[in-house]
Amino acid sequence: MLFMLGTSTISFAQTNSNSVESPPQDVVITPSFISNIQKYKSLESFHDGLACVKRNGKYGYMNIKGEEVIPCNFTGADAYINGVARVVLNGKVQFIDVNGNVVPLPSLASTQLEETTRLRSSNGLIIKKVNGKYGFVNEKGKIVIPCKYDEVYDFSEGLAAVRKGDYWGFWGFINSKGEEVIPCKYDNAKPFKNGYAAVEQLEYEDGEPILSVEPDPHWGVIDKNGKVIIPFNYDFHYGFDDEPFFSDGIAIMSDSTEKKGYINLDGKIIAPCKYDIARPFSNGVAYVCFDKYLGDRGNKARYENYQGYVDKNGTEALVKCGEKEGTIHYKFGMKIIEDIEEIDNTTATTEEEVFEVVDYVASFPGGDGEMIKWIQQKMKYPTEAEENGESGRVVVKFIVDVDGTILNPIITKSVSPSIDKEAKRVVRNMPKWTPARKNGVRVKSYYTTSISFILTKQKN
Repeated sequence: MLFMLGTSTISFAQTNSNSVESPPQDVVITPSFISNIQKYKSLESFHDGLACVKRNGKYGYMNIKGEEVIPCNFTGADAYINGVARVVLNGKVQFIDVNGNVVPLPSLASTQLEETTRLRSSNGLIIKKVNGKYGFVNEKGKIVIPCKYDEVYDFSEGLAAVRKGDYWGFWGFINSKGEEVIPCKYDNAKPFKNGYAAVEQLEYEDGEPILSVEPDPHWGVIDKNGKVIIPFNYDFHYGFDDEPFFSDGIAIMSDSTEKKGYINLDGKIIAPCKYDIARPFSNGVAYVCFDKYLGDRGNKARYENYQGYVDKNGTEALVKCGEKEGTIHYKFGMKIIEDIEEIDNTTATTEEEVFEVVDYVASFPGGDGEMIKWIQQKMKYPTEAEENGESGRVVVKFIVDVDGTILNPIITKSVSPSIDKEAKRVVRNMPKWTPARKNGVRVKSYYTTSISFILTKQKN
């Protein structure tokens, strides 16, 4: 379980010496399960046999049968980890066990934690940053792996993904002795899960990576010996809060439209690429979310938002959680739908305050580097701006909701109407972020970013 103290993070495993719990069973999607989950307006992945749900604006937890076993009384709630979940009740942060009982906070070290240290359970080693470089220290603070890497992940299954070089550097894997057991030769890498890791291998020309405007998958899967299990022609995704792409023998994949689905290690498609959000399997099912196109009404395209679960046979259990609409216009005879937003049929409450200052800022999936790549792929230079020779840096401020959804982008530094509109469109269509945290709880927060529109002039 992760605990926030300022900008530092501590983890611990909650244990109870007085009881021995059997492992949670898998979810079985039955008509009864599908019926039970219809009352919820928001769902989350299962962890420790429980899933966080939202009903009547409050959060609680359901079991593998879809039964609400911990009532929806909380104004904030996180997923269970090692049998403990963090919740907010009457403005107070608490920690509860799988029975809903409050458990004490673990004792913390008396010394002040450094802002440059990220404390997590990782083979007994802790990520340490010194002079802009990362390494690992032991629990006594002694450096055991020198701070020489430009980016690292926590240890997972005995190995840690590390990057040498700047943003265009290369990734590999080290063991707890600091030995590079899988060479730094990949363009991107994610932590190991169940013996496998996703790695990216781009194509190069004259020493520079070839980047396509359209999605061009170059991800594959390797084992701990570095052997390629799935070739580099897929796109694999990590889920919310950087969840692993691979679990229970099934990987999250993506097609050229960026819709997500599931594939096993034998290359068999478990579920086709139809989901906007797809998370790893846990307790026998995976959380999924997508928008279903209903048709047009005037100049508006209408959608229904569905959330739910898919099992290893591809069977779905879905809940309609809301409606959306987008604006239709035509360009060169082609129908274009933009500005897709949720239709708010509820009355706003004062409970959902939007924060300027938080303990842990919201972040794009994969970090700033991935956000830059995503913007470069999605941004289209407006024809009007190009014809008028307009360029510059647009500053956009927006809200990141508690579920990571981007809301209400506004321009705080303008360049031109057409460029401003394109910047808002790009931001509005971003995938869900990792939301901000304040006092250990996910909260709505403001975020400001800039997008540069550079017009390349060709010499005559």
